[in-house]
Amino acid sequence: MLKLRPRFLSAVDRLLGAAVDVPTAWLEGKSKEIRERKTLPLTEETKALPAPAEEPPLLTHEEKLQDVAAAREIRKLRNKGDVLGFAADDLAANAET
Repeated sequence: MLKLRPRFLSAVDRLLGAAVDVPTAWLEGKSKEIRERKTLPLTEETKALPAPAEEPPLLTHEEKLQDVAAAREIRKLRNKGDVLGFAADDLAANAET
């Protein structure tokens, strides 16, 4: 039972990390696309390019606070998972001796 918990927490940690990485990667791609468009010289070819997608609406103060709180909770879960993993490794190492 002791070995199941750190593995479970590690799996949850990876899942939460992946859940954060996906939207982050998408946003990075969009910002790169916008930066590239802004640096293109204005020619007939660039005028023919489709306009970039509309930017998402700005977050309200409350939404920003919710994002910060969610990030803080994810960080806490990762830290707890790491601590429990280290503790389990230490217990396993001490149990062998």
